[in-house]
Amino acid sequence: MTENLLFKDIFEKNLEIEFTKSDMSSDTGLLLFRPILSKLNIATKMSDILHDPRNPLYIQHSQNELIEQRLAMMICGYNDHNDNDYLRNDPAFKLFSKGSNSQAELASTPTMFRFDDRVTLSECKKLVELQVQLYIERNIKRFDKEFKKKGFISIDMHADPTDIQTYGGQQLALYNTHYSGNCFLPMVIADGINGDLICAFLRPGTKHACWCLQSVLTRIFKIIEKKYKNVHYNFKADSGFQKEAFFNFLEKKEHMTFEIALATNKSLEKLIQGGYHDNFEITFEDNVLKIYQEFGYKAENWTRFRRVVVKIEINRHGQTIRYVMTNEQMTPLETFESYYQRCNVENRIKELKSYSGGDRLSAHDFSSNFFRFNLACFVLVTFQEFKKKLPSGTHETSYVSTIREKFIKIAGIIKISTRRVLIELSTNHPSNKFWGPLFST
Repeated sequence: MTENLLFKDIFEKNLEIEFTKSDMSSDTGLLLFRPILSKLNIATKMSDILHDPRNPLYIQHSQNELIEQRLAMMICGYNDHNDNDYLRNDPAFKLFSKGSNSQAELASTPTMFRFDDRVTLSECKKLVELQVQLYIERNIKRFDKEFKKKGFISIDMHADPTDIQTYGGQQLALYNTHYSGNCFLPMVIADGINGDLICAFLRPGTKHACWCLQSVLTRIFKIIEKKYKNVHYNFKADSGFQKEAFFNFLEKKEHMTFEIALATNKSLEKLIQGGYHDNFEITFEDNVLKIYQEFGYKAENWTRFRRVVVKIEINRHGQTIRYVMTNEQMTPLETFESYYQRCNVENRIKELKSYSGGDRLSAHDFSSNFFRFNLACFVLVTFQEFKKKLPSGTHETSYVSTIREKFIKIAGIIKISTRRVLIELSTNHPSNKFWGPLFST
């Protein structure tokens, strides 16, 4: 169906718009992600985990195609199922999901809803393990090089919960007093060196930050140590993880160091005021005085004393005090410099929620929303791998939204013949120079 629009009195001449190009897509840059998904083999690995109860005689869209279609839609920013009906004949999406030998329509919105609804909670947990496996595959060269040089590998793990607000009757979207609303409270664990997502998983809205984390970390350790026997871990987290049982868990793990913030309390304040401190370090820069020190501290519910480092910052606005509990052997100043690197996980949370579709959890069942959240994680993984393919110094710090705008949202004409696939693009698009290198790597 074609549509013509006429606008008068905008320019000197009448403006006419015709919707006639059925072989044109506004998301031609999506095809740049095809080599990455093929290399990671995400769709096949997900399909091996997910059970398909459909009768093979009546299947029009394979499970692999459904997964690739969902990932393609979310990569381009179409996170609502209703978008499938509008884009099921888009040539870029059809080429991406079905290849160049098929002209069949993509799956419809009802098909996608049924796909989400049949995923079970146990399958979602296996998809979280798949995230960890992909993390190892994506960093295999780095780990192999480090292991060959040192005889061990180091993994800097940054963890943080975050809220995903809900506005309907979603299962286990419970009221959280800290966030003042109904929400889910997923956990995100990222690599502190390069920001790669290790894994993220959905949780009910009222759970403690440490809830389920010990079992997930244990599983992560098992998967990583199956490949590398000698692994040194460093765990960074905020004061939400301030729990004795979790401290004991970290301390029992071999080759584990950690830096966890502590919330201020009267006992800590008394220790500062009373002068129970050691290892003074003072810096003064830009009219800001910073005092670093350390002391041993044992809360009422702790079984033992632990090392706490403190930073007192004094400026024209007043004084702020921050505490970090650690088993590291660094100086207080070095400890805080190391701890503040955990802002990496904040950036990953922002990308996962705001730009990868992680906040679009409107299904009724918790397992369906868990599956949608897993898909968002795999979308973020795909973007992270895409950035690694770009020339050094171009987009290392760019967010998903910037990559999508500059590399995906490109209008192009796609022509498929018996001999070739021809894509016609504008000569004026700024990302044209990247297409050759991206397809050749």
